[in-house]
Amino acid sequence: MTLGELLLHIKQTYNLEITGLFYGNAVLYDVGSNHTERLVKSVSDVVRLVTKIEVPQHLHMLEMFPSFAEDEDCETVPPIRYLFR
Repeated sequence: MTLGELLLHIKQTYNLEITGLFYGNAVLYDVGSNHTERLVKSVSDVVRLVTKIEVPQHLHMLEMFPSFAEDEDCETVPPIRYLFR
């Protein structure tokens, strides 16, 4: 799944527009930045690109933290758990 497909899935399924997506301290996507080239890459490729490290083989799930345009209190929104293997 590409990053763009993940964002679209969340928009269609939960009617929430993600304005920022983080993996730890790494910014995977920020609507205000020029991250459009990341939208066509797989989520795991974006994690590798941003963190500059390989995702460990034993890791099957990434936990990402969203921020939303809908003024949701992001503290109450659970992290996105993305199973990629």
